[in-house]
Amino acid sequence: MIKRQSLIVISVYAVGVLVFLLIAHTPFYLPCIWKAITNIPCPTCGLTRAFLYLYQLNIISAVKMSILSAPLIIGVVVHLICAFADLIWKTSLLNRFNMFFAKSWVLVTLLILIFVSWGYNIYMEFYFTIL
Repeated sequence: MIKRQSLIVISVYAVGVLVFLLIAHTPFYLPCIWKAITNIPCPTCGLTRAFLYLYQLNIISAVKMSILSAPLIIGVVVHLICAFADLIWKTSLLNRFNMFFAKSWVLVTLLILIFVSWGYNIYMEFYFTIL
């Protein structure tokens, strides 16, 4: 069970990276549907561009583009390390990782971070519109 779960997680990340690299090397991008409808940036606006900066190893620009990129990339790296550890040493780190994020205080902290990011995106959108 642990080995199967780890292989699924690693496979999903591998497919995600391949899709991201395909998107990163095309001249077009998918627009934000939320922003197109409401003309207000969503909490994750700028996240794709932030990952493009991370792909270029420009961490400072990535965090400036979206404040959510820092905790998200840390979480992805730790999750992937847990999956590899479970696959190699047959530990239960992946289940522990998932149980940690099921705690209410972690979810509340993540929600606060999302709302702070959303406020920052709205502020930057209107700040640059005024200038």
